[in-house]
Order: sequence, then C-alpha cells, then structure tokens
Amino acid sequence: MDKYVFHISIALCLILFFYLRKSAGSNKNENLRKLAFAKAINDYETTSHYLIKKSFSSKDAAKMNGGSKIIDDQGLRLCKDKLNDSSVISNPKLHFYILMKISKFLIIQYHFNKAIHYLEEAVKIESENVVALLFLAEASEYSGNKEKAVKAYNSIIKIGENAVGVKDFVDIQLARIEKQGLKKPMQLGLKYMSY
Repeated sequence: MDKYVFHISIALCLILFFYLRKSAGSNKNENLRKLAFAKAINDYETTSHYLIKKSFSSKDAAKMNGGSKIIDDQGLRLCKDKLNDSSVISNPKLHFYILMKISKFLIIQYHFNKAIHYLEEAVKIESENVVALLFLAEASEYSGNKEKAVKAYNSIIKIGENAVGVKDFVDIQLARIEKQGLKKPMQLGLKYMSY
C-alpha cells in the first residue's frame, strides 16, 4: 500500500512540475511585454488623460477617459464626435490620443479591423510611438492579418531596439508567428489593455 501511495505522490509531483513549467513559459512572455513597454504605456496613459482633461469640459473628459476604467459606449461616441472637432484636428497630439482611446475600446470589444483603422491613423500622426505600434501589431494578429502584424512588430524593433526587453519581446513574437501562427484573442477580454 505504501508503495502505491509513493508512486501516486511522485506522479502528482511530476504533473504539478510540468504544469508549473508550462505556465511559467506563458507568464515569461507576459512579463517580458510588461518589462519592455511599461514606461511607454504608463507615459501614454498619463499624457492621454491629462491632455483630454485639459482640452475638454470636465464632464466630456470624464466620459472620454472613463475614470479609472475603460471608456464605455457613450465615451466612444463622444471620442468619435470629437475627431471632427477643429480643435482636435489642429492638435496632432490630442488627435492621436483620441484615436488611441477609440482603438483601445474597439480592441476590448473584439472589433479588431475597426481598431486597426484607427490605429493606422494614429501611426500616421506619430509613426514612432511604440504603444500605437504594439496595439497595431496585436490587433492585426487577432484579426488574422499576419503581414500587418509582422510589419508593426518590425517597426517596433527599429524604434525601440535599445530599450530593455523590446527586441527580445518582439523577436519572441515574430518567432511564435512564424512557428505557431497568429495568436487568438483571449476569452475573457484583453487583459493587456486594462493597465
């Protein structure tokens, strides 16, 4: 009897070991993403909230920034309306951040092709913004557009190759795309987008 308990214990330990090893691999990729882009994403979020708050009424800014959460449908409509506002059109930074707000919302709602449209407009304004390029690469992957995803990832390398972890993260993504194909959207929403 003790012999069977011992063997079962060993088998359970091995199963646990391989499970933890597998999860550590996926967490490593997520942690590398956070390491490589944490400052850029934080700067983007801070500047975005500040610029929108400074540029619009407090009521509109609250809807567009979504408080501490992602904007809702009403905030999305307001952001889209503001895109045609002359004060937004004449301010490239503000225009960029509103395009990014819209695309972030659309990605979370799994409207990847629509998000790509806004992200491409944002990249036209700020072609060296690694956050916009990262969102574009990931949205392109989720929509099944390998060519666009690879192009966006390669653009990130050109811009941020000296930043800690950026080249490693992008190289891993490109190798994964080549070997395993494009990643699929997560079932419970895109956790990366809710910093």
